[in-house]
Amino acid sequence: MQPPLFRRELLAGFGAAALTGTATPASAQPAAWPDRMVTLFVPLAAGSTADIMARIVAPEIAARIGQTLVIDNRPAAGGTVVLAQVARSTDLASAVLITMSTQAISPFLYGNPGYDPVADFTPVAPAVNVANALIVNPQGPHTSLAALIDAARRNPGWITYSSGGSGTTHHLSGALLAAAERLELVHVPYRGAPQGVNAVAAGEVDFGYFNLPSVIEMIQAGRLRGLAVTSPERSPFLPELPTQDELGLQGCQMVFWMGFGLPARIPAAGVERFAAAVNAALALPEVQERLRRAGFELAPSITRPQFAAMIASDIARLGPVARAVARVD
Repeated sequence: MQPPLFRRELLAGFGAAALTGTATPASAQPAAWPDRMVTLFVPLAAGSTADIMARIVAPEIAARIGQTLVIDNRPAAGGTVVLAQVARSTDLASAVLITMSTQAISPFLYGNPGYDPVADFTPVAPAVNVANALIVNPQGPHTSLAALIDAARRNPGWITYSSGGSGTTHHLSGALLAAAERLELVHVPYRGAPQGVNAVAAGEVDFGYFNLPSVIEMIQAGRLRGLAVTSPERSPFLPELPTQDELGLQGCQMVFWMGFGLPARIPAAGVERFAAAVNAALALPEVQERLRRAGFELAPSITRPQFAAMIASDIARLGPVARAVARVD
């Protein structure tokens, strides 16, 4: 199996990074959205899973819409802050965003997230599916899931886990473990997934749940110890790691999607144009190969109505769980 993408590819520029497409001649280009530079808001930090996926796919989208596409990382409250900003904005240039399962979860985590996950956005297309890996420091005492749970039972309120921020799937996975095993765990949110992962590697916290693409390289290099994955089946990228279900931990599966969406105010013709560009980019064999190499499982190609139905299903399925185990307001 090929290793994940080199870090220099993944972290090519922090904050905002411009990706320019080759525009068609003005005489052949209709004055339709997008007719100028647009911003792809990524609700997690540079180097996070969402950022990795965006930087693989975005250049091909830019080439097909014929406009410069700027990646803007906004890691705050699991993406809730930027989602609310995009929903309220009247600037059609700042109109593209990565959508994630947390878009469906956040309204249950926060008393007033500032947006409606259905009414304020138009789903475009899912891109990838991602599971989390349960990770610990390789020199630490937690050599298995059972050992970690036993330590938490013997030391209530002392076992810590990191995340890339409150309301992320990292946070929710830890909360699900605490609820399933009736443990008193301490959540330590960091500004982004890379910082949270490094906290585990440095022994600053006891464990963490992080997206597979963020940790595969470090697990394979021995800088982290993987204990389990949150998917219903073993990951093809780390087949040696058992699922939590295999280890007897039930009700803690966590597989989420990432894709592309637009604010609801974008004209229908613009939505169709952007959707065609996204789907064409995701269908490229070289893009699919880069995503696989980075540790992503490709999402099935579905229609926009099917994507909307999937989001609605996530709201119904994950929302009440999130509200029960990880309310953060």
